[in-house]
Formats: sequence, C-alpha cells, structure tokens
Amino acid sequence: MLNLRLRDIILSIDDVEASLHSRVATLLRLEKERLHDFKVVRRAVDARRKSQIRRVYTVEFSLTDDDFLRRHGNCKGKLEEVKPIVVPQPLTARRSKTATVVGMGPAGLFAALHLARCGLHVILLEQGEPLEKRVKDVLSFWNGGTLLGHSNVQFGEGGAGTFSDGKLTTRVNHPWSRLILQTLVDFGAPHEILIEARPHIGTDLLRQVLLRFRQELERLGVVIRFRSRCSELMLRQKRVVGVRLPNGEELCADYLLFAPGHSARASYAMLAASGVAMERKPFAMGCESSILRP
Repeated sequence: MLNLRLRDIILSIDDVEASLHSRVATLLRLEKERLHDFKVVRRAVDARRKSQIRRVYTVEFSLTDDDFLRRHGNCKGKLEEVKPIVVPQPLTARRSKTATVVGMGPAGLFAALHLARCGLHVILLEQGEPLEKRVKDVLSFWNGGTLLGHSNVQFGEGGAGTFSDGKLTTRVNHPWSRLILQTLVDFGAPHEILIEARPHIGTDLLRQVLLRFRQELERLGVVIRFRSRCSELMLRQKRVVGVRLPNGEELCADYLLFAPGHSARASYAMLAASGVAMERKPFAMGCESSILRP
C-alpha cells in the first residue's frame, strides 16, 4: 500500500469540502474508489485577494498501486510519499527517580506529563494560583480590584496563554508537533486543531482543557503545589540537587526542569545569581529608514 500526501488543492469559498475527494481523483486521473483512507490533514484560507478568497487543502490517502508515484510523477512537487512518523514511547525509569518541574505553562505541563508517564515521581511547582482562583483574581483586577503579584494574567496555572484565545501557532516545524495537538484533543480541544493552518482553542474551552490536563497529572501521581515559588537552587559540588522555597523548605530531586515562561524575571535573576549559564534569545525588529538630504 502506497501512502501519499497531495498539497495545494484549491477550493473556492463556495465549494463544499465534500468535493475534495472527487477533485483529487480528477487531478490524478483515477477512479475515486481507488483513493483509500482519504482525509484532510491541513486546511488554510488564502485571503490575499479579497475578491477571490480561496481555501487551500492538503490531503492524505492510500493507493494499492505501489508504483504510482514513479510512473506518474509528483504533480509539480505537490505529491509526495508519506513517511511514517516514529514517536518515541515513554521510557520506563529503571529505578525510582524524582523530578521537580517549575512552572505550569505549556512547557511545564507537558514535561510533567511525559516524566510521569515514564514512571518518575514528579513534583510540579507553580508560584501562582490554580485556574479557578486565578480567573477570579484576574476578573477582580479588571473590574478595578488589586493586582496580585502571584496571580494575574502572567502567573498561575496554564501560564500567560490561559487568558489568550489559545493560539497554537509555532514556527517550530517538527514532526512530533502533532503529538502535542493530539494530547490537547484528548483533553477536550476540538479535533479541528489537527488540521487548521492557524489552530486555536478559544479561551473558555482552553480552561476546560487545562482542568482535564490537571486531572490526568493527578491520576498519574504528580504532586501539584500552587503558591510555591522556587527562590533558590540547592547545589552540591556545583551540581543541582534540588530547590529551596521562600519558607526554607527544601525539595531534593534527581532531575530539575525549569519552565518559568518569559515573564518570571525574579526566577531568571535567581538562576543567573546561581551561576546558571544563560544566553539571550535573538529577536527581529522592523523599523523605517529615511534618507536625509542636505
């Protein structure tokens, strides 16, 4: 069986998506019945010309003709064989290991999930509040209340994205990205995020996804501690062995993973003071230039 992917199939804004199957069969000069397991894997909107808005699709399907691609070409580079994506399965820890993850934004949540599935004992620290309390604090602030330093649109369960519309766009073109999206779908996100070119979940639905995410972490045995800020690294012979909280409590761990987000300035200052190697992230800034004439 030959698995193929065909890109850049154009439909007008008035065409029905159900016509894709027949459209592809016509393009390839095949009977529609020969295209097995036909599915849409990407959908985008081309609105560059307002008078001619189009939808652009990528589809995948299977053929019993294993020699089709060699005999019929690649449709000007738009047709290609689909190579299987091998996603690594969680490894099982050989012995009991402990891991402390700092931060409950996307990176921290997924790190804790993967480590727990590998069989590690995971403690997940978040300096902010759980989602339910955090939403109330933010709404209170927006209505004229007090800004809380540990519970706002930047800090708390879910990270800064909790109060966005849940955009999932990234410039990282990695074959495992779909695994992240599929996990979100498993926790209640709409299936459309798997195929939309610019997927987003939506603020209200994203919060439900976060609650299911937390429930799965707890089911796996992850200990989640809110209002727990990492104030100091515990070092032994220049090796990190744990973290210390502001109240003096020490949490030792075999592994420590920091995922503080971009706004935790106090955490970055603490890491720098502890001697952690740090590197500035490059960024691009656009500006206008003008020629001054004498």
